[in-house]
Amino acid sequence: QVPVEAEAEMEAPGEEMEPETPERHEEVELPQWLREFETEAAAAEEEPAWPPGAEVTEEAVPVEAVPEEEIEEQEEGELAPEGPPEPININSASLAELERIPGVGFTMAQNIIAHRETYGPFEEVEALQQVSGIGPVIIEELKNWVTVEREEPEAVPEDPNQMMLNEAREAFAQGDLGTAIERYTHLIQGQQLLDEIVEDLLKAVDRHPVEIGLYQALGDAYMRKDQLQEALDAYTKAEELLR
Repeated sequence: QVPVEAEAEMEAPGEEMEPETPERHEEVELPQWLREFETEAAAAEEEPAWPPGAEVTEEAVPVEAVPEEEIEEQEEGELAPEGPPEPININSASLAELERIPGVGFTMAQNIIAHRETYGPFEEVEALQQVSGIGPVIIEELKNWVTVEREEPEAVPEDPNQMMLNEAREAFAQGDLGTAIERYTHLIQGQQLLDEIVEDLLKAVDRHPVEIGLYQALGDAYMRKDQLQEALDAYTKAEELLR
């Protein structure tokens, strides 16, 4: 037999059971920092990349949004060599300077320098065709970037002794024997250019065999050269002319 209490609890046949009402839990209040985080995250999801009406600049576009073709074109443009600010003298340019010229790489720059060092300075831009790897088409392109200038050698100051010897020779050529002998004597006393002086005086006495001053100067030059016999012969000739 079923207890009375159990029978009361049992449902009558055909009667539907009502669903149990779930227990209500009390709402937990989130801390302030967590509520702010959720608010910002939701706003970020809804906010468009560019607000309506805003100007879109190239700097603002993320790299991911730029087509690969445009990125490659930009990179190629950045890598394109810029020409020198002014034409380069190929007769004095260094390897690094030649490499800056559009169309001239490391190898061609080396060839230019090697040709210049072997055969001397270029006379004109067209002479670059003699360099390995350079033809008429490249020459036309290089004309916008290069120039040919021959470097003048630095003037070497003339030796003052050589200048005085030249003055003596010029005076002798003009028949001014007094000035010529004076210049020669000055150089002989300083023991300068004795070989040249002796050679000049020997020619002078042949042309002027009775000029006593020439023989005396010749004797002095031989003495400075320690050629005593030659000096004695020159002095003897001068004494004979004095008689």
